[in-house]
Amino acid sequence: MSDVKKFAGIETFTTVCRVEVANETPPGYNIAIVGVGLEFTYREGGTYTTGDPNLNLISGERRYFYSQVDHCVGKVYCVIRYQRVNGNIGVIDGTQEASPGKCAEDVKFAIAPAFESAQGSKEPFPRLQLVAKKA
Repeated sequence: MSDVKKFAGIETFTTVCRVEVANETPPGYNIAIVGVGLEFTYREGGTYTTGDPNLNLISGERRYFYSQVDHCVGKVYCVIRYQRVNGNIGVIDGTQEASPGKCAEDVKFAIAPAFESAQGSKEPFPRLQLVAKKA
């Protein structure tokens, strides 16, 4: 989604960063993403905040969010609020940074099972992790 234009020897970037937020928990977990907050940090300075506090993303569903146009995104911070079937609310967060000298264009944040800690856990439900990666 990046378009580098050269005008009079100056490179300008027209970039939009797309962020995918996904619920990658198995259907049997009965976990829904009920809110998302995102903060885009621009390389040239400044931030842009967006999200949706009233979601209901069940297993396998995803939603896309976008930065403002004409800014180079250096970092994306994501907070996901999720609800378990018993009504308990949890919050998980993470950051994805662009490579040095690059603009973030496609980023993905997903909640997924943390299998390595689920067995032998005294928690009534398996633990979750936030997976942040370039989409």
